[in-house]
Amino acid sequence: AALLLGVFTYLPHAGRGARQEGSFVFCNVFEGPTPTSNWVIPGRLLAGGAAKADVDFLVETAGVRTFVSLQGHAEWPEASYERRLEAWNDATNEREQIQLIRLPIEDYSIAPDDEIVDLVERLRDLILSSTQDQSVIYLHCKG
Repeated sequence: AALLLGVFTYLPHAGRGARQEGSFVFCNVFEGPTPTSNWVIPGRLLAGGAAKADVDFLVETAGVRTFVSLQGHAEWPEASYERRLEAWNDATNEREQIQLIRLPIEDYSIAPDDEIVDLVERLRDLILSSTQDQSVIYLHCKG
């Protein structure tokens, strides 16, 4: 646990957002851009359900440049959004390329610690390197 805590020591601070309706103040800083997503680190890391239906919106509007799929092999359909990402990459310049990271975790199972640590370190590096271009990471499972 100490190793993982150290991984996120230098992440950028997430600002707070709020809206007021009458005498009520609602903090919606963690509400994601889709009905099935939430910000883990606002403006940098989103978590949610499978991106298949929302992939175009997530790329074009939310600024997602990295998708991280935790879907197990049985949940990763042949007609997944991977083809759409390939088409996007074929049509855009190198700076706007979308990457896909897969760490398949089967239902009712867990990933080995070393794979989780590798993923967390990779996400940390992506978040820290994206401070200039504000690119977003979308982490998802099937649901």
